[in-house]
Amino acid sequence: MNATTADSWVTWSTATAVPWISGDQYAIIARAEDAAGNFSIPYSTYNVVFDNTPPLTAVVLPASGTFVNASGIAQISGTMQDQTQTGADTGTVTGVAIEINNVSNNTCWNGTSFISPPCPTLGSGIVTVDQSSWTMNAAYVPPVATLISGDSYYLTTSGV
Repeated sequence: MNATTADSWVTWSTATAVPWISGDQYAIIARAEDAAGNFSIPYSTYNVVFDNTPPLTAVVLPASGTFVNASGIAQISGTMQDQTQTGADTGTVTGVAIEINNVSNNTCWNGTSFISPPCPTLGSGIVTVDQSSWTMNAAYVPPVATLISGDSYYLTTSGV
């Protein structure tokens, strides 16, 4: 470890590369050593789980390959989970971002109409997140009047 003192506050960092493994728990232990080699008691410990694996999201409704008729899209929803590469469940996904694209004419949904790129991601206030699922607020689902017959649409989601 490297440590420096400034105005009675100590900052430190590791001098060697730690082989961090996503999903593993690590104990960070901090203690002081004086010039005589004596260590402080008590010392401070903080436990953390290292997580650099992005959350997984999936679209359930409408199902892939679904055809939309005059009744439109009833619901846009899906699932999500936050697991690390070791399979450890590290918590709850706090948000889901959605992007809806019309592949046929290269436009995207902004929550009220299809527009030319750049495409916005729809999330906070538009997507409700539960423990392991998400649902797009019905007020923001593209109404049938905005969909073009015969066009293909693509829905992309990501956990945030």
